[in-house]
Amino acid sequence: MAVSSKFANQELVVSNSKTSLRIHREVVAGRLRRLAQRLYTSNMADPPEDIVRRHMLDILAAIYPGCVICDRSAATPTWVVEGSVFLCLPKEARDLALPGLTVR
Repeated sequence: MAVSSKFANQELVVSNSKTSLRIHREVVAGRLRRLAQRLYTSNMADPPEDIVRRHMLDILAAIYPGCVICDRSAATPTWVVEGSVFLCLPKEARDLALPGLTVR
């Protein structure tokens, strides 16, 4: 009998302090896989780069609330310049390396 997961129908799951234990259990059970810090997916088939590309704006909004796409990324139709997306943030942050994408 298969055990259903709360996150089974969510391709992208963002962890927070309230959900981290539940997500950890889902990863151990093999129902979620880690993409990056605080980011998980229930999609076990597609390459991580494809999942990140599909959900890029959702990821940026979840990790960097209040961010604005700027500089070279703002002038590019796909927002990605040589594998990077550039953000203007209300406070300083480190670069974030995601599968197939670097946030600067």
